[in-house]
Amino acid sequence: MYPAIQTSAGWKKLELYDGAKKLMELTKGPAEFTIQDLQPGYHAFSVLGTDGNGDVRPSNPVLVVVRKRLASSDPAK
Repeated sequence: MYPAIQTSAGWKKLELYDGAKKLMELTKGPAEFTIQDLQPGYHAFSVLGTDGNGDVRPSNPVLVVVRKRLASSDPAK
């Protein structure tokens, strides 16, 4: 679990990207991003944070691999 971004840290806006595609934007903290229904393949998530001075800082990307889900007759799997 990653620590939440507190508004006291000075962030005014956080933008979540998957590669070059912007997925969502948060302007109130604490920040938590939840992604659902990802397509199989590689995803490179990163965040751009904008502080109170308008300075923008990128995060390091996090690489996620989503594999194709196999059909199962057992709903517990």
